[in-house]
Amino acid sequence: MADANYNKEFERLRLINIIEVLEDTIEWFKPQIKPTGCGWMYDTMSGIKHRIDEAKKELKKL
Repeated sequence: MADANYNKEFERLRLINIIEVLEDTIEWFKPQIKPTGCGWMYDTMSGIKHRIDEAKKELKKL
């Protein structure tokens, strides 16, 4: 039982860390965007936002 609780808490903290790091990454990208030639940054941020949403769903399941 203790192992199950430990594993669940570890997974919860891991997901929280992932979410925080990815949110920080998006915040880093925002000021890097220039008027032209940065469409790939928008695509990257969109992908990161999708991963954040997935991690939040995983977190709710715990």
